[in-house]
Amino acid sequence: MKVSSVFGFLGILCLFLAPLALFNLDRSILFPYVVGKNFIWRFWVEIAFVLWASAALINTHYRFSVKNPLFISISVFMVIVLVANTLGHNPYASFWSNAERMDGYIGLLHLYIFFISFIGLMKDRVILNLYVVYLIVLGLVLSFIGLGQTKGRVDSVLGNPIYLASITLFGIFLSGYFASVKEKIFGLDQKSRFVISFASILVFLVTMYQTGTRGAVLGLLCGLLATTVWYTLGGKKVSTIIKTVSLGFIVLLVLAGGFFFSARDYLADQSFVKESNLLSRAVRISPEDRTTGFRLANWEMALLGFEEKPVLGWGQDGYIKVFTKYFNVQELHDAEPWYDRVHNVFLDWLVSSGIVGLISYLSIFGVLFWLICKKITESFLVKGVLFGLVVAYLAQNFVAFDSLASGIFIYTVFGLIFLLTIKKNPPKKNDSTSVGVWLLIPVFFVAMFSWVNYSLQTPLVANREFIKFLGEKRNIPKEEQVMEQLNVFYIPALERNTFFNEEILIHLIQLQENVLPKTSTPETKKAYAETVRRFITPLLESDPENAKLLLLYADFLNYVGDNEEAEIVVKQALALSPYKPTIHWVYAKILLSQGRKVEAYAVLKEVYERSPENELAKKLYEQSLLETQ
Repeated sequence: MKVSSVFGFLGILCLFLAPLALFNLDRSILFPYVVGKNFIWRFWVEIAFVLWASAALINTHYRFSVKNPLFISISVFMVIVLVANTLGHNPYASFWSNAERMDGYIGLLHLYIFFISFIGLMKDRVILNLYVVYLIVLGLVLSFIGLGQTKGRVDSVLGNPIYLASITLFGIFLSGYFASVKEKIFGLDQKSRFVISFASILVFLVTMYQTGTRGAVLGLLCGLLATTVWYTLGGKKVSTIIKTVSLGFIVLLVLAGGFFFSARDYLADQSFVKESNLLSRAVRISPEDRTTGFRLANWEMALLGFEEKPVLGWGQDGYIKVFTKYFNVQELHDAEPWYDRVHNVFLDWLVSSGIVGLISYLSIFGVLFWLICKKITESFLVKGVLFGLVVAYLAQNFVAFDSLASGIFIYTVFGLIFLLTIKKNPPKKNDSTSVGVWLLIPVFFVAMFSWVNYSLQTPLVANREFIKFLGEKRNIPKEEQVMEQLNVFYIPALERNTFFNEEILIHLIQLQENVLPKTSTPETKKAYAETVRRFITPLLESDPENAKLLLLYADFLNYVGDNEEAEIVVKQALALSPYKPTIHWVYAKILLSQGRKVEAYAVLKEVYERSPENELAKKLYEQSLLETQ
């Protein structure tokens, strides 16, 4: 057997193993729904990429045309985002993101090398179709896990209903692709595959309903509408039955939409609507709806951020800076305290990479539509399904943001469409005999394992060390145990200097009362504070406009008795976000700890008068009035 064939086989195996990362749920690490999945995914993708590169180096069969417009458009997008991140607000955060998200440029880069490995290794049409079926099966398993849950909005093992709903959306259209392909797949003719696909689509529809996710339903309806319009306009390429069914669906959708919007108030009072997460959330869609209002407020702030940096934006993970600076206290007074995503992928890219990045992102999909219409040699039915899938994904992203789950599926679709435009099962060629070429392969593997150790192993060890610390803090430690715990667990984790450092510090500060007893001596508090200061200072030096970290740090300094520095730090946070109530409340708390009651009450009054509908602001202000009487 050729060495390149061995590399190719192993690379394909790694590509099959990589999506299994979605099933990982390791509660022994920080952010168990995110960190483990991403580490496992990245590990297998990195190995697959090196195996593909090795195979392509010695055998041209595994190479592809870099002149393909889809490859060019994705590569140009990667370059533009790289430049935007480098020139952005915080390049380190843009590249590495954080433990809660684990995307950033590193996450995007792994999707890119997955795409490259995919189009280099999956040229055999049998294996390509097998991978599509494989993703459908994984989606079904995740769906069944979700359907077995008793919570209101199911999320399977993904941690967020939106992520599961996105997978069901892809599953529906990929099932349609499986049914539409003319040639036999696994010996199954088209009628047999239609029955199987119909059953899988039903499962995905039920699961989507149980997630209660409006964005996925919007995507589904738009995608189905796009597909049916495609078939309706297909002329002689589509049978009369399919055209009739498609036209009927369009009419039904228009009538159903008209009925829904005209009878929305009536529907909202019906018991079957109230008892459904999806229907009850759907009938509430309006600017007055709480969640919808939050979305619209974030969109407005995103546009303000774009106006400030219109060309290349703020860099990935830069929206939290925009959110901090342009915080809308009237609309977001009772929302979650910090948003780091716009909940609109197009605005996310507009903020992070400016108009240049957004145009580049949209160009990818423009190329996809062109390839589907002009270059794919598959049947008109297959083209219609793929066309609808891309439309569905874009429509969903109008009110959502991407995740690892949606990223895996959409980049698989990119690879699928790329491969459907080239010759089926191209013949394999002989391996290269050049000594220089063979000497490069060990270099690839050494570089990969060095990178794995730096980017995966070291952060994972730091993560686990801190989790051990959290396990130890369940009972408030005795005086003599405080620094001992920090030295054994906390400090070693931070000294590894990974992108987890900010999350570790934030968690430790938020748990300060369980870690550092209020009865601790001044000496212990001072030693503890110096430890926190040692690690938080470099973070604030690299990102001095991190209002969230400044706020937490100010509250911590106040807790350990360093009121003067706490006031300095909280004023820095106020300068960055002058209308955010939580910062004012911490400021008032610091003033009260110094006995400056009049100034503290003035701060509470200012917050209340700015947003009188804020119940907590009202409560705190009324308490201050009682104390002054």
